[in-house]
Amino acid sequence: MKPFPFEVAAFDLDGTLLDTAPDLTAAVNHMLGKLGRGVLSQEKVTNMIGGGMRLLIERALAATGTTSEKLVANALPVFLEYYESHLATRRDHIEEQRRRWPNSGDTE
Repeated sequence: MKPFPFEVAAFDLDGTLLDTAPDLTAAVNHMLGKLGRGVLSQEKVTNMIGGGMRLLIERALAATGTTSEKLVANALPVFLEYYESHLATRRDHIEEQRRRWPNSGDTE
């Protein structure tokens, strides 16, 4: 058998195993609020998803006013801090995972 050719294997499961559109929407709206802008519906944010978080931020800023590279650079950390600290912490995410993989929480 050939050795595995990589030291690390990473999987982008955001949105695959869990519906993270609500988390992304909350983070986008948190960021927009910090910038004094209006909020976007989950449907609008969901339609902006694809191409990475920076592009999501660019789209959200464009949808709520003007945008610039400097604004995106300032908004991205606000979005990321909120998103990373709230990702998959909602009770429905936990319950969804337990329904899909009933033994995933077992430690024995």
